[in-house]
Amino acid sequence: MYSYLKDLVNVDLVECIEKENMKLQLLFRIHKESNIGEYEQVINKFGGSTLIQDDSRFPIIQIEFDSFIGYSILNESFTVWDDYEQFEGNIFRVFTKSRYLDYISVGTIATEEYPGPFKHYGIAALNHIVDVVSISDPVVKV
Repeated sequence: MYSYLKDLVNVDLVECIEKENMKLQLLFRIHKESNIGEYEQVINKFGGSTLIQDDSRFPIIQIEFDSFIGYSILNESFTVWDDYEQFEGNIFRVFTKSRYLDYISVGTIATEEYPGPFKHYGIAALNHIVDVVSISDPVVKV
């Protein structure tokens, strides 16, 4: 379901919550005016909004990982474009090659054998860059 978010643009990170048992919950505010067609497609795919929305102009999307190997949140102002990295998506990305995957491979004991195959999910929000490496696919709620 994460792949349905790949065409959205202009999102803000609202909250990042580490929950019990190494779960990670991320909340993003969508700028509806710049995403109207894309947001309607997301709602159609997910069958309507189930989250409480505080402002219809800026609906919330929740992304939750059942577990994670690592995550990082950077101030967007301190990042640079890196042609080394390969990914699909626009704001919501899935990386096949990245500096963060390299870091996880070198800086942790995580391998394809333990804990198992993992992916790098990235979100290039308006003020934050969020990177999550996880063996579980994220659950998306709108």
